[in-house]
Amino acid sequence: LASGGLAGWLWNSQWQELRRQQLRQSETYRGLLDLRVTSHRVIALDWGHWDPLYRFAGGEDPDFVAREVSHSSIIGDRQTLLIATPNQTLRTFPNRPLSAELQRCLQKRLARLKILTATSPADRAYGFYCRGGGQTIIGAGTAILSTGDSGPARGWLLHFSQIERPSYNRAVNAAFREISGTVTEQTGNREADGISTVSTIGELLPPGQTFGLQPAISALEQ
Repeated sequence: LASGGLAGWLWNSQWQELRRQQLRQSETYRGLLDLRVTSHRVIALDWGHWDPLYRFAGGEDPDFVAREVSHSSIIGDRQTLLIATPNQTLRTFPNRPLSAELQRCLQKRLARLKILTATSPADRAYGFYCRGGGQTIIGAGTAILSTGDSGPARGWLLHFSQIERPSYNRAVNAAFREISGTVTEQTGNREADGISTVSTIGELLPPGQTFGLQPAISALEQ
């Protein structure tokens, strides 16, 4: 009885310690994803609420891409600007190949962005996450406004990048590669089930859906 009781106590202690380790790791992962989304929000707002891009979205500045985008860090760092105009025209700069699954995911995020910018302050940027066809991207979207928000919106801008980027060192890219393997889409808030919810990457999900970080192996299985 004493041996059995001690074994049970040791088993429970080890399980609780593994759970604490997984929660700490999830908090670290969530912090890294939050930082990424914040960075994308800043860039989306800088580009999306800028008069040159506002004029380009309205067909008034055809040299904008050659003058501003082609010489920016966006080209060499796996970053992409997606511009959607009210007449449903979609343009990506640079024109990198995206899997069909990823394109469908972006269309869903864009549809949600249109709803949010119509019902909430249009000068906000919203974080999102997409995965499909062996590709994983993270970014933020906003309405295209003039610098002083003096005119009506001329469409929507998504700024995103691959989860791994050339500007990051191997350790950082390895961390994000590991993170992308734990992100799962879910319905409702399942913090109680050991899944750490990441709200920043799910701002363009339909109501009631969230992204969470779920360990590949649960503490109980370990």
